[in-house]
Amino acid sequence: ASVDVESMLILLKRYWSDVADVFHEAWARPPRESRLMHGVGILSLGYFMDALWHRSVRYGTQLDGGFVHDLRMIAPACRWTDGIWEFEDGTRRLWNDLQNINGDIRLVTEHLLRVYRQANTAR
Repeated sequence: ASVDVESMLILLKRYWSDVADVFHEAWARPPRESRLMHGVGILSLGYFMDALWHRSVRYGTQLDGGFVHDLRMIAPACRWTDGIWEFEDGTRRLWNDLQNINGDIRLVTEHLLRVYRQANTAR
C-alpha cells in the first residue's frame, strides 16, 4: 500500500495553521509564557489531532476543510497563557503549573477530548 505523504503533510500544516489562528494569543510565544508552545501543549494538541483523524476515518468525514470549528469547540476550556485549568475530576491547576510529563500531558489531552465530546453531544 502506498502512503500519500504529500497529503499527510498538507493536513499537518493545515492543522497547526488552524491552531495558530484559533489560539493566536498563545502561538509563537516562549514556553514560559505559553503552555501551548510547551511540550504539554504541543503533545496534547497532537493527540487531539490524532483523535480528530480517527473520528473522521470512523465516520467518513473529511478533514480537508480545516480544523478551526473543532478547535473553537475546545478553546474556552484552554488556559495556555493565564488562568486556571479546571479538570473534570475537580483538579485545578495554574496555567503555568503544567509540565512536559506524562501525567500532565494525559490530563490535558483527556480534558480536551472530554470537552470536545461534550460540545459535540450538546449540538
